[in-house]
Amino acid sequence: SVQSATGERSASTASATATATATVAKDAKGPRSEDAASAGKPGAGEAEHYTGSVVGKLEEASESMKDVPRDAQQSSAPADGVKATLLVRKLAQAMGVDISKVKGTGPQGRITEDDVKAAVGREPTPGGPSSSSAASPAAASPSTSVASSASASAASVSASASAATQPAKPAIKRKYDMWGYIDRQPFKGIRKTIATRMLQSQSENAPVTYHVSVNAGNLVLLREKEKKRAAEQGIKLTYLAYIVKAVALAVLGHTAVNSSLVDDEILLKKYANVGIAVDTEHGLYVPVIKRAETQDVLAIAKEISRLADAVKDNKLNPMDLKGGSISITNLGSVGVEYFTPVINPGECSVLGVGRMKDAPVLEQAADGKGSGPKVVPGRILPLSLTADHRIVDGAEAARFLNDVKRMLEDPGDGSGNPDDWPAKKVAV
Repeated sequence: SVQSATGERSASTASATATATATVAKDAKGPRSEDAASAGKPGAGEAEHYTGSVVGKLEEASESMKDVPRDAQQSSAPADGVKATLLVRKLAQAMGVDISKVKGTGPQGRITEDDVKAAVGREPTPGGPSSSSAASPAAASPSTSVASSASASAASVSASASAATQPAKPAIKRKYDMWGYIDRQPFKGIRKTIATRMLQSQSENAPVTYHVSVNAGNLVLLREKEKKRAAEQGIKLTYLAYIVKAVALAVLGHTAVNSSLVDDEILLKKYANVGIAVDTEHGLYVPVIKRAETQDVLAIAKEISRLADAVKDNKLNPMDLKGGSISITNLGSVGVEYFTPVINPGECSVLGVGRMKDAPVLEQAADGKGSGPKVVPGRILPLSLTADHRIVDGAEAARFLNDVKRMLEDPGDGSGNPDDWPAKKVAV
């Protein structure tokens, strides 16, 4: 019987069994401070461990298993037909017992710890230990094998926990990539502000760009005549001053170009606050010349110089950047002719000025007589207007641009007054 077999075991076998039982219990439940010998109490360690396993891993099934007998909850019947708990299977493996050959004495034939202990050394092979013990050197010292497994598992968990608590290492920012050396610049400040506003403009507008070429021969002659008078007043007279004045007068007759869209209303502005783009080493600024339609060309030239100097010296008043109704950007100084300028947010149009160049032009006889137009040397000024097509139709944008062109081609005496600037009458 099982009891007689248990009584015949040697003292050393009983000691090894108790040690293996305690070690397996520790491996299944984690390190404990209690005496290892207490794990050998019949049934106590088994029931406590397996209940923890069910609660920890199968919480969803806890309610449905309340009425199932405890022994039935602990038993299992896998594909090999052996009814034994995980703890009993581990104990059998540690002690070198083939659990499939053990007869269970528990409920419904379940194999208990006592059954495994009783089976130790019961079926030795002729002339040596059991086949299970011979096949596995670790079976000769079960406590060492299981303890090593527990130690490795604990070390792995400790290493994982340590790695999880370590702060993340900052990304390495190299000064080169696979092609060569690189510089890194923080994307912040005015550069980030410009990027935000340009992206806002492109996402909020329906921009279309229109181009014309201005025969600026008369404008060149007028500026040469007025430069001396401007210099006497300490004013630097540029072509931009004439362009600002022409734009300011033209928008009075084409208010759609000088408007903005706010919610479900179009604000048609009856004044000309003209912004001028100023490029600096810190980025692009657009200070505004207020009420440009009321100022003469020399006054506008003086204001352009003041705003440009304030931007470059970083002494610009914040109010100088507000209130724009239309803007002008000039890339002629860097050799560009035609381009597609981006509308300043809050406005609906922007005029781009390109590089003036020498080119042949057709010229009619001054008295309307003669053999016809002649090809003569001329100065061509490229203009590019970008307008928001949601507000400004293409034909309206073209009419505005042609009015600016006519005023620059026939500037009169340069005063900018409607009566002295013949082309102004087409914009009324």
